[in-house]
Amino acid sequence: MRLIEVRNGANKILGLQTGGRISAIALSADSRSLVTADERGSIQFWEVSTGHLTKSFETGQVITALAVDTSCQTLADATADRWIGLWSVVKGALKIELKKHRDVVRALASVRMAGRSPAEATIEFSMGIRVRQGNADL
Repeated sequence: MRLIEVRNGANKILGLQTGGRISAIALSADSRSLVTADERGSIQFWEVSTGHLTKSFETGQVITALAVDTSCQTLADATADRWIGLWSVVKGALKIELKKHRDVVRALASVRMAGRSPAEATIEFSMGIRVRQGNADL
């Protein structure tokens, strides 16, 4: 995987051993951690400076998008079955699920914890929307 720093164009190559095809990625706010998800539902945290795996847990779901809060304590994931989950990074445990969106969520922009409970979280997301004109996709 290649990371490019936008400010100066510097490249960083990471040889990640994920075990499966990567289906989603997110970078921590401080750019120290990279989070990947694979098609088997494994979420992995990597130290950007070394490429070392620092944490991993299994979700059992095909993940389509990831976002991590600024403290790296909470992770949001979107799944192919149209759910969004909030996970405790420390425990690797699901805190809350938002079930059955109308379509698959393809991107999670951010997670902000307004308070201490998952019920006070704000998640910004977008869904892949197909626009059709006649018989052609736009």
